[in-house]
Amino acid sequence: MKPLRLNQFIDYHYLSNLKTNPSKTWAAFVVKKAHLENNSYDSWIHITNGEQVKALTGFKKESNYFWLDDKHLLFSGNRFSENSDELMTTYYKIAIDGGEAEFAFTLPFVVTRIERFDDQRLIVVAKSDRAQPNF
Repeated sequence: MKPLRLNQFIDYHYLSNLKTNPSKTWAAFVVKKAHLENNSYDSWIHITNGEQVKALTGFKKESNYFWLDDKHLLFSGNRFSENSDELMTTYYKIAIDGGEAEFAFTLPFVVTRIERFDDQRLIVVAKSDRAQPNF
């Protein structure tokens, strides 16, 4: 068996974070691809109903999401200030049937994970930062 070369590694697409909608008729997942020039990963949210697969997002920065209901996802993506040094996380709502993502809210810290706790509350895990110790 030949060893894996770097140029082979960067061509792979990695799938992760599979979650189904409440009625289990659709599943969403994240597709990541290595970006050698930036030493980072590009990521997109895709959906499938078992017969078709389609990309839901296209900004290359979406990976943190959850289902709001059977037809809508909430995902993070800093779409307006990509190179900003501000510590914040912006969320958008998108329908799986198509259309543009709509602004939902912004949190004043870097969120690493968000999940639904119940119908009214969310659990947010934030990145610890010495510059903002109160968060």
